Order: sequence, then C-alpha cells, then structure tokens
Amino acid sequence: MKDSHFSALAAGIAFVQGALILAGLAPPLFPESATGALFSLARMAIVFWQGWTLAGSGFRHAAAKGALTALSAIAVICAFALIGRQAGTPVLGISASFPVGLLLVSASVALANGALGALVAGAGAWLAPRLAKNRKG
Repeated sequence: MKDSHFSALAAGIAFVQGALILAGLAPPLFPESATGALFSLARMAIVFWQGWTLAGSGFRHAAAKGALTALSAIAVICAFALIGRQAGTPVLGISASFPVGLLLVSASVALANGALGALVAGAGAWLAPRLAKNRKG
C-alpha cells in the first residue's frame, strides 16, 4: 500500500467518527468512552501497520510517515470540531468559549497525535525485523 492509502484510510475512519459524533450517535472525543477508544485504536493500528511496512526504509522514515498519517486523521477530527462549534455540538468534548481557544486546543491535539503517530509507526518499524528474524530461526 502507498503512504497516501494509509493516510486516506486513517482519515476515513476519523471522518466516520466525526460524522457519528455530529449526528449524536457517538460521544465526544475527550470523555472516556469505548467508542472513542475503538476509533483511536483503529487509527493507531493503521499507523502501526504503516510503520511495519516501512521497516526497510528506516526508523526515522517510518516515524515521519506515521506522524503525517496521524496528523491527516486528526485534521479531519479538528475540521469536525469547527463544524460542531457552528452546529452547537461539541466534538472534542470540551467547551471553548472563543474560536481562538478551539484552535489552540485543536493544535495541541494535533501535535499530541502527530507525536503518538511517530512513536507508534516507529514501534512498528522497529518490531518488524525483530519478529521476522525470530520466525526464521
């Protein structure tokens, strides 16, 4: 799979999650919920898989691509947060009384997800050759 396919898959999962939150069928992100945890786990599984497939390219390359994939998914969530603000539905699960506050929260969520994506993809790239070596011998 190409890197753009991983990003599109992660963004598609984020789109479904954002749409479900706006429709009122899923709770907002920050409150602890099984739904939010499952969507986050699915996105991070995609990032791990991407790191796994990029193991031959090196740890840094895989971590950078994983960060970009995680950022593409959280960008969709942040877009839904802005839409939800206009619709009066909290998507992130917090209330920001002014638009700049929502943008700051969205930026911090994006940075955290980018860092997490880099770590998860890096873990996939690091584990792939070690587990393949154990299978051989």
